[in-house]
Amino acid sequence: MPISESKRQDYLSTSRQPSFKKIVDIVNCFGHEKKKCKKEFIDNALNAKQRLWFAPFERSEKRYIRLNNDGSQLIESWNKPRTQKDKLKKLMDEHTQRVVFAHLKDYKGDDKFRFVGIFIVDKMNSSMEDGTIYKKVADTILIVK
Repeated sequence: MPISESKRQDYLSTSRQPSFKKIVDIVNCFGHEKKKCKKEFIDNALNAKQRLWFAPFERSEKRYIRLNNDGSQLIESWNKPRTQKDKLKKLMDEHTQRVVFAHLKDYKGDDKFRFVGIFIVDKMNSSMEDGTIYKKVADTILIVK
């Protein structure tokens, strides 16, 4: 998608720890022109090989998503073994990069989405025991404003 002349290019970097209040504010930085968006995944309109992932970084009764200590890996574990197995099987064929925004709560309890990097499925280290492992491939990404 060509970038309109009225928009300028910029970058998000994990070192600057950018965060957003709404998903729609993020997707519009990636070439969309939406008024509302509440999805967990959406394609990156600037790069067909990437999907934006608004990953809920809190434990739920279904799954648990977290970063390892140095932020180089993201781990997704499903509570039900059958679900874990089905997700792993599906993701072994995936070649899409995931542009990850951690969905967190701030100290007031308000939603916040923080850019944590670009990840791909680590097919060698993902397992039923450890969950799906994603390895970080980049700390910066092009956006438009």
